[in-house]
Order: sequence, then C-alpha cells, then structure tokens
Amino acid sequence: MLRSDFDASVSDLLLECQNCMSYFQLKTSASNSKMRTQRVNIALSHKSGGCVVWLICKEDPMDCRMQLQYLFFGDGPEKPLPSLDDFSPGTHTKASASGIKAVLPYFREIPKQYFESIPTITELAKKAILIELDIGLFARIRTAVECLACMDSEIESL
Repeated sequence: MLRSDFDASVSDLLLECQNCMSYFQLKTSASNSKMRTQRVNIALSHKSGGCVVWLICKEDPMDCRMQLQYLFFGDGPEKPLPSLDDFSPGTHTKASASGIKAVLPYFREIPKQYFESIPTITELAKKAILIELDIGLFARIRTAVECLACMDSEIESL
C-alpha cells in the first residue's frame, strides 16, 4: 500500500507479480451514492499497468459485512490506461467565494459507463494482474479491500 496523503504518488496500491507491475488507483462510493464519475490523475496513464478500481459498497445489515461491486478501468498488466484525452478535466468539489469551481488540469472525469463491471475479486485479479489467487491470498486481499472501502466511506460521510 502506498500512502496518498495527497495525490503525488498517483496510485494507492502497487502490486508486482513475476516482474510485472500494476498501479491501482482505488475509488469508493456507497451503493446509494449519486456519483457518476471518478476523478483520475492523468499521470496514471503514463504508468505501464495503470488502472482504476471503483468499489461500490453496500453494507449487509444481516451480517454487517460489506457487499462490493467491482468496476475496472484499464487495459490490463503492462499496458497503459486507455487514452484520457477525450474526457473532461476535473474540477474542485468546492467553489470559490465567487462561485467558480477551479479546473484541475492534471485530472480527468471518467464516467461510470467507461468502467467494466467485474463480478468477483478473483476475476479482478485475473484482469488486472493476470494471476490466479489461492484461497488464503484471496481472503487477505478481500479483507484489505473491505477495510479500505470502510475507511473511505467513513471519510466520505464526514
């Protein structure tokens, strides 16, 4: 895991498998969120194996576990992101005192329809890093992803 106190590192997670690097930018939102786009740092498009994983989280009230939907934007290991040139530049979430939201030239807003829905974390691993997960590693990755999703959801609600 990479620390991202600010977006200087471009990615949140870096995985290496058989000398193949995959750079992940992780995004989360609640299942009832109105979020229709994700803001992606264009520097990620310069990374071989760069991708964005959007986790849509829904808490199951019966067993207090997170149900996750995985959305993927990328071309797979050792390939750069699809071109970001045609997407709109990002803007600040808060407007200035004069009501203007400043443009963020190094970010692009990627609409949800450009993300591919991936049914399981095992399929996500195959898509993003071309590996088969053993059951122990799968459990550890799922736990880590659930923790990240919970932390981001808590931060979003503040």
